[in-house]
Amino acid sequence: MGKCGQFSVGGTVMNKALLLQLLSDDQPRRIRVIENLLVGKRTVSTLYWGLRYDLLAWFGFEKHLARRDVANALNQLVADGSATVTNLVAQLTPTGAIQKHQLAKVTYQPVALSSWLTVARPEAWQGLQLAVQVVSEFQAANRQYYPLQVAFETRQTVKRWFLAQRRPTLAKQVRGELGQFLSAIPEPVADLWASLLVGHQTPGKTVEQLFEMTHRSALELTVIQDDIMTQLVLVTQAAPTSFPVLHELLQAWQVSPISPSAAQTLANYRAGATLSTIVEHRRLKPSTVHEHLLEAAIFLSVQQFPYAKLLPNDLQRAFAQRLTGSIDDWAFDQVSDLKIEFWQFRLYEIMRSKLSDDGDDSTTL
Repeated sequence: MGKCGQFSVGGTVMNKALLLQLLSDDQPRRIRVIENLLVGKRTVSTLYWGLRYDLLAWFGFEKHLARRDVANALNQLVADGSATVTNLVAQLTPTGAIQKHQLAKVTYQPVALSSWLTVARPEAWQGLQLAVQVVSEFQAANRQYYPLQVAFETRQTVKRWFLAQRRPTLAKQVRGELGQFLSAIPEPVADLWASLLVGHQTPGKTVEQLFEMTHRSALELTVIQDDIMTQLVLVTQAAPTSFPVLHELLQAWQVSPISPSAAQTLANYRAGATLSTIVEHRRLKPSTVHEHLLEAAIFLSVQQFPYAKLLPNDLQRAFAQRLTGSIDDWAFDQVSDLKIEFWQFRLYEIMRSKLSDDGDDSTTL
């Protein structure tokens, strides 16, 4: 039975090139944070520093990452003078910054990176692969084939979609919609991505074949796969009348990056519940409720989050007077005498980070 999944070589796509891309020459970055981001460790600390490093989109990119792979990549960067490291905090040297810039010019750069977390990319890819195979075999009137191996839930989603869409013209519609989408993608990348799809008497290219054909690394191939899949989901969901068949298939994999529990806490608070009421009714620890709010703030825009209610103006002004310079250098000790809790300090850091990203120099809302 065929297997469907992401590219990998030796179980990981972590290498010197990926770490080079995730490090900076003007901001020291903690290696453990980068490691936790890649494996998808959902803690407020990891998410916060992912925000500060502008690396949130890479959350969960390499869930099978081994610490030794990170260490090997880091050692290579240090050995060739591309990075320095002290106490597992790394920074690119001028040489490393030049290499990073040069690498970006010769490798695929994701177009939809900022939206990666709004799509369940591995599941969407598996679902599309299976759907294309099923439709192709249906058109060929072939019932004797081995369907691709995917997760049970994904298989059920595709099965429901196929039964609802089953008709003689389905294969033509799927081909037409995929062709319409791919026509807007640079041809070499579109051809590479399409060559992965499995159909009747068309097994799809293997990783080894793609290496030989394109000389692209496993990392770059994985980025292409994720990015094109994200674009496809976004386009089909934004224009359902232009992509009716794929819209119905892929809508199941458009997701929120905020965990369901955190989203529920924010919804309760927006509906008028106090934090203490949420703690009591949902039987949560106060710290858990605070973490939920911080998680939501990290993923939402300033306009989408109730900062003004959680951080009154007088508190924001007090923060602004004491917390100056780089946000990365702020410390809770600078404001701890204000009789506040750490989560409020962190929330202000998140707000200011987002205002800075928007080009807004305001210190209060």
